[in-house]
Amino acid sequence: MSICDEKHYLPLHLSNLSKPEIIEYLRIKHQRIYEEIHLLLKISSPQLLAYLLIEVLIQILHLYSIIVHIIYKFDNPTAGSTIILNCISIVWHGNGVYYLCWNMNILNEMVERLRRILTLCKFTTEDAEEHRQFRIFINKLGHQKSILINDYFEIDLGIIGPVVGNILTYVLVALQFKIPPQKTN
Repeated sequence: MSICDEKHYLPLHLSNLSKPEIIEYLRIKHQRIYEEIHLLLKISSPQLLAYLLIEVLIQILHLYSIIVHIIYKFDNPTAGSTIILNCISIVWHGNGVYYLCWNMNILNEMVERLRRILTLCKFTTEDAEEHRQFRIFINKLGHQKSILINDYFEIDLGIIGPVVGNILTYVLVALQFKIPPQKTN
């Protein structure tokens, strides 16, 4: 059984259901997945918040170390390797935060795309029950909360700018403190 003009076939256990029943089944499945994700976030939200805070602190320390090594040109033979390792660490940890936010962004975009597809399907159907099931599904999507970390902020790619701004602010403030001159033996 095809559910649209293209060749999308239903699993065997759904093939005997009517279109409104299929839509209701998909809505219920989506609601269960949504609830599981939010339960997981409720449990892991403090850990994610701690992870993000630690990542920001690590970035601040590594960036500060790089700038101090560049400005004060230490004579230590390991200074060059310290700068390189700090740069690698900044890239490594930055990618971790970026991919976390990027994946959350993809999840939000998938829900938005699903909402647009359902809206389009709602306007193309002629069956009243099918139309009602589409409307219920769209309303459920509209009332779902975004993915929040500890109910403080939404995590997606939009958080990257403020995080980078905070890192740079802390590094600039830290650079205003005097660094004692290097002792020579």
